[in-house]
Amino acid sequence: MKTYFCDKYTAEERAGGTSEWTHLKPAEVFARLQKEPHCVPITVRAPMTLEHLALFHNKEYLAQMEHEWPDEFMASRYRAQGQTDAALEAINTKGCTMNLASGFHHAEPNQYLGFCMLNGLVLAHTALQQQIPSLRTAVLDLDAHFGNGCRTHAEKDKNFLHLDLQTGKFPARNAKEYLNAVDVILTKLNAWKPDLVEYNAGMDVLTGDRIGGGFLSLEEAWERDQKVFSFCKENQYPVVICLAGGYQDKAVTGHVGTFHEAVLHFD
Repeated sequence: MKTYFCDKYTAEERAGGTSEWTHLKPAEVFARLQKEPHCVPITVRAPMTLEHLALFHNKEYLAQMEHEWPDEFMASRYRAQGQTDAALEAINTKGCTMNLASGFHHAEPNQYLGFCMLNGLVLAHTALQQQIPSLRTAVLDLDAHFGNGCRTHAEKDKNFLHLDLQTGKFPARNAKEYLNAVDVILTKLNAWKPDLVEYNAGMDVLTGDRIGGGFLSLEEAWERDQKVFSFCKENQYPVVICLAGGYQDKAVTGHVGTFHEAVLHFD
């Protein structure tokens, strides 16, 4: 499975409030996946252009981020381009790819939030719309938190769907109830018939995550992944996986397991 990454995904400086996991985790996951026989590493060669960034983000905001946090801004541009490249490959092959990036779904047009400076999920869609005007993209957001930036765009773009399932909706912390809710959200996905699924496969849903407050075991998180990949493969929906949240060492193992589940269903 083609797996997108480059050293520029990491940045020495971090914008205020940005977690080190956004920057360090992709490299750790990549180091693990390089040992996997089914991993086909793809190096992201260039950052997303300012023109494409401005399809979602305000130009004034982009100029501010470039001035105040140049290293993090460049790293975010590479991550966004990696998401776009991986998404296009998934569409062209009608298969599954993986972008080893975090820090996307909270970013608003004029504001970085929740460790997210640029919204690579929205930007992949808007950039690819320049090539495929009728593109229908669904973000399957199974990170522990609400992807507010994606929802902002979905409210004004009829060809962009944001399906979100927060762990905070389950006060009983019941894994069975959560996994049943995944089935329900996949039914909604199927009713919409996307051309592309961006799977925000957060591992902050795991027990012990200090930021996500998750309650799933690794095996339960992988069962979630199994449901997603089985469903998308059966319905022939191309999938690009994004790492999303996960703020503990166990998250790296979780993301590697997501890769394994994708390979089992798509390779």
